[in-house]
Amino acid sequence: MGVALYLLLSGDTMYVGLCLVMVGVVAARWRSVLGGGLVWVGLVLAIISAVPIHPAAYVFLLFLGTAWQVSRTRNHKINQRMAAGFIVAVAIVFGWAFTHRGASHLTLPTDRAVFVIGDSLSAGLASSKEGAWPQLLSARLNLQVSNLASAGATLRDGASQARAIPEIPAIVLVELGGNDLLAGVAPARFETDLRSLLATLVRTDRRILMFELPLLPFQNPFGRSQREVCAQYRIILLPRSWPARLRYRGTRATAYTFRRRDTLG
Repeated sequence: MGVALYLLLSGDTMYVGLCLVMVGVVAARWRSVLGGGLVWVGLVLAIISAVPIHPAAYVFLLFLGTAWQVSRTRNHKINQRMAAGFIVAVAIVFGWAFTHRGASHLTLPTDRAVFVIGDSLSAGLASSKEGAWPQLLSARLNLQVSNLASAGATLRDGASQARAIPEIPAIVLVELGGNDLLAGVAPARFETDLRSLLATLVRTDRRILMFELPLLPFQNPFGRSQREVCAQYRIILLPRSWPARLRYRGTRATAYTFRRRDTLG
C-alpha cells in the first residue's frame, strides 16, 4: 500500500502505466486477453497519475487505445500499423513527460543563506526522529538554513513567512499549496494566491525553488498552474517525487536530494 501511495503522489504511475501499455501492445500478438488487459490498466494508471501534461495528450492516448482495440478485429496489416503507431505515440508522451519531471538532485551554494517557507511537512510534524528535513539539510550540507515553516500554512499564509526573510542574497525553498488543495480551493484561486506569493518573494538577489505538489487523480489543473506560474517567474520547480518521498520514506530521503557547492555561479 505504501509503495502504491508513493507512486500515485509522485506521479510515477504515469511511467508505470505507459510502460504497461507498450508491453501490452506487444504481448497482444501472442496473448490477446493479457495484452489488452495490460493496455487498459496502463492507460488508467497514466490518467490517474495527474501529471500536468496538456489534457489533449490524455485524450489522444485514449483515442489511440480505442483505435488499437478496434483494429484488432480488422486484418493483420492494419492492426500491425496501428500497434506500431500506438507504441511510438506512447513513447513520445513518456519521453516528454519524463524530461519535464525535473532533476533527481539539486546543488545548493554555500555562500548564501537558505530560508524555507512551508507547512507541516517542513515545520516538522511529519518528520522522522532526526528532525524536520530543513534541519537535516542544514546538518548534512553545513548550510545556514532558517526554517520559517508553520503547520497548517496555506499559500496566503506564505506571505507572512516571506516577509520574515531579510533583504540579503538568499536561497528560498518553498513548500506550500498542499493545505490549499486539502481545503478544496478552486484552481483559479490557487493560481491567484500562488502568483501573489511568488511576486512577493522574487528579488534579483534571490534564487527561489518550489516543490511541485503531490497530486491526487484529476487534480491536474493545480499542477499545470504551478508549472506555468513558476515558469513565468523563472522559479525552479522541484519534482513532486521529492515531497512524496518525504511522506513515504521520511526526512533523510528528502534532504539527500540536495548537494552543496562553494559558489552560486
